[in-house]
Amino acid sequence: GPYRDSITSMCADICSTRLPLFILCPNGRTGSGLNGDRWIPNVFPPNQSIPATIKKQYRFIGQLMGMAIRRKHYLDLKFP
Repeated sequence: GPYRDSITSMCADICSTRLPLFILCPNGRTGSGLNGDRWIPNVFPPNQSIPATIKKQYRFIGQLMGMAIRRKHYLDLKFP
């Protein structure tokens, strides 16, 4: 239904270049090895503070994952 479609759409946006939160894993960037379609957290430089909007987006993803665990729903997040 519409609820499940919206969650699927959010997962597709999370694991994409649309948001700066996650980047394609090294194998995906070089086109070699396994798991080339997997995404890993984007590491921000340690000498720079993470913008508040980015922190809020990470928090939302954590809440989404928590909700999925509690409801025993599958999230199509392409993490290793």
